[in-house]
Amino acid sequence: MVVEYLKDSYKPQLWTAVAFNVLAFWAVIVSHADFSTFVAWLEGVSIKDGLIGSVAPTLAFLLDGLLSPGAKARVVYWRWQHALPGSGAFTVHLYKEPRVDAKRVEQSWGPLPDDPCDQNRLWYRIYESFNTDTRVVEAHRAWLFSRDLTALTCLFLVLFGTAALFSDASWTVCGWYLGALMVQYLVTSIAARNQGIRLVRQVLVNASQTREDCG
Repeated sequence: MVVEYLKDSYKPQLWTAVAFNVLAFWAVIVSHADFSTFVAWLEGVSIKDGLIGSVAPTLAFLLDGLLSPGAKARVVYWRWQHALPGSGAFTVHLYKEPRVDAKRVEQSWGPLPDDPCDQNRLWYRIYESFNTDTRVVEAHRAWLFSRDLTALTCLFLVLFGTAALFSDASWTVCGWYLGALMVQYLVTSIAARNQGIRLVRQVLVNASQTREDCG
């Protein structure tokens, strides 16, 4: 399936994100900013035995499985209902994308719904007509990757942030570390929202074609 193929294509990036956050947690919280201890541990464990490199894929798989696709979308958009990108396809994005011929979309795919759930259903039906188009595939990949990365950074904030509060690290160190985790989450969330917009609008651009044009 397309989604599974796309998810496989960015797994190494997710593994890197997991490894980076594990190393950062160890360096800042566990070693209490004693970087000589951290460097010794890194040389003795990470580099020599490849522990982080071997654990990261498994840890990424487990963390990624903690949240459903719907939950990941909620983490990105900060709303419980109608969190999928296509929920505002025809009331929000149709007229904001200058490349889209809105009248042609309505003629080819109308009537266009107003209800968020119905909008997402119709948008997804249109997406399936173009899911092999290179521009749509790349936009979909970017959305899935940024969504999954946002979900991971949210879990890092909860898991590593909680662990930091119960550690022996100073409150100053914990504060800076939690701030960094929050910034990481906010940045990835904003990026994921933008990639979601890109995907929705790219599909609408393709939908400007008539059904005959679609082949």
